[in-house]
Amino acid sequence: MSALFEVALPFFALILAGYLALDRRLVAENAVAGLNGFVFYFALPALLFFKVATAPLEDLFDWRFFIAFYGVAAVLWIATTGFFRWRFGLPFAEASVAGMGGIWTNSGYMGIPLLITAIGPEAALPAVLALTFDNLITAPILLMILEARTGRGTTALATLRTVLGNLARNPLILAVFAGFAWNMTGWPLLVPIANFAELLGAAAAPCALFALGASLVGAKLAGARAEIATATLIKLLVHPALMAATVLWLLPLRPELAIATIVTASLPTGASVFVLAERYGVYTKRASSIVLATHAVSVVTVTLVLIWARG
Repeated sequence: MSALFEVALPFFALILAGYLALDRRLVAENAVAGLNGFVFYFALPALLFFKVATAPLEDLFDWRFFIAFYGVAAVLWIATTGFFRWRFGLPFAEASVAGMGGIWTNSGYMGIPLLITAIGPEAALPAVLALTFDNLITAPILLMILEARTGRGTTALATLRTVLGNLARNPLILAVFAGFAWNMTGWPLLVPIANFAELLGAAAAPCALFALGASLVGAKLAGARAEIATATLIKLLVHPALMAATVLWLLPLRPELAIATIVTASLPTGASVFVLAERYGVYTKRASSIVLATHAVSVVTVTLVLIWARG
């Protein structure tokens, strides 16, 4: 139970502090926007660069992790999409967004800070890799589905160019690739660079959690509560349960990596699902509700996972 008091309560209290600060108008909305900008363009990229640049190369290329993490994600996405089409009669694109809500974790603003706080700095790697490859693989697949749904007549090549252009301007992805490039040289980080990255990266966790809480102000649950409840159940219970069965028994990872991978899978739905849905006007309100509901319920479920992990 020490995990509840030592990790979970301070962690979620910081999210609550961000929520209350904006809800009670203790900080202005433009201040929160500035904080988000600081996290997205400075603190989190510095943290990602440092983690990737100093991680052992064998950890970055652990094929068992990729097969386990994205094998579970692919199976669950397909199964969830099919279930939403059958049970709720959703068109393919809408069901795909709902299915995405069951596998896309909030690895950036929540996963990396949580793993660093709960387990240790070395445990953040699964969340870093999830953040990177969700943007490189999962998002482009969903984008192509949504492009086809909207009937814009955009070719697959044009869509791919758009995706690559977005990735080339994403500071989080650029930081990961810069860290990887440095790691490949085999050179140790220069002390001034390492100290700068550590100092700036240390601000990522508290600022990201505070900004995450503030982002929930004003969010509301839309209709179709059965759909939202189902997606929430899949994301917070089914996803981590399948991941645990995979990394502990079917394709065992070393214990530290297995635990961090399960914690990553237990996280609520990332806001990127809503961002993509809103961009194409597909399943927008319910996608927003899934993000909100999973974050609210994760206070209980993620705490339970942390208690298990720390034990």
